Amino acid sequence: NSWQLDLSYINTNGVKLERKFSPDIRINESFHLQANKIVLPPATVPGLTSVCQPFPSFGGKPDETEIQMNQRVAIDIGTKGQLVCRGDYFKLITTKFPEIYYCKVVKERKGKGCNLFLVGNNANDLWASPFLPLISNSLLAEVNDYVAKRTSIFANVMCAAFGLEEVKFKATITINSSVGSDFAKADINNRLNYYLSPWTSTVFSQISIDSPIYIEEVIRIITELNYVKMVNTLIVQTATSGSDLVNLNSGNAIIPSQQSLLFVSAKTHDLTIKVEL
Repeated sequence: NSWQLDLSYINTNGVKLERKFSPDIRINESFHLQANKIVLPPATVPGLTSVCQPFPSFGGKPDETEIQMNQRVAIDIGTKGQLVCRGDYFKLITTKFPEIYYCKVVKERKGKGCNLFLVGNNANDLWASPFLPLISNSLLAEVNDYVAKRTSIFANVMCAAFGLEEVKFKATITINSSVGSDFAKADINNRLNYYLSPWTSTVFSQISIDSPIYIEEVIRIITELNYVKMVNTLIVQTATSGSDLVNLNSGNAIIPSQQSLLFVSAKTHDLTIKVEL
């Protein structure tokens, strides 16, 4: 007896899986599988001998807690499930999509449309770099579809990821001899990265999106370290894609050059460490 295997080709590099638990068990965190954990499907498939899983899983949503349910119901009652004012977008979208950390509505200068810029949430540290708030095209499409069903057909709202404006600190810092200069440079660099990345989870001080950068605040964060004696000089430099770094005046509140841009940290800041005995 002969049989024919029907092949289904999927034009994607991932699949969506659902994990089943007993109804009396509630799981308040999403599970993630490391690479190469899935080797065979639970049920035998004729002609299928192995499964290749070269990448770890990502995404996923845990069970809704009672507090989250109450928040969702309160928001639905307040907005009637419709997106009307600017605050509605943030409340509804971040509640529906935990993968979204922040959203911002920007009206177009010409025309009646507006853009909805999104920032991804890196609470689970699954990105290649925690300091780049990446959003997948599939998630953008989901949010676009969600928004389209809850706005007027004349609203013309389009979802997109923020453009990125890199921030680099150039500083000369004097430390005591309790730690080495290499340790101090790496530690301060790491803290500055987290300061500019509020979508990451950390115990360090962080800026808020759409809040200015103040030189005095950055100096305070550095001098709070017990091995730092003083910050001699500190300059803020910014650059957009394809442009050179530009020095900004320290006396001003430093904000992104355009509403569609988001400050992100340079991978490495220009730090000169001086050790004073």
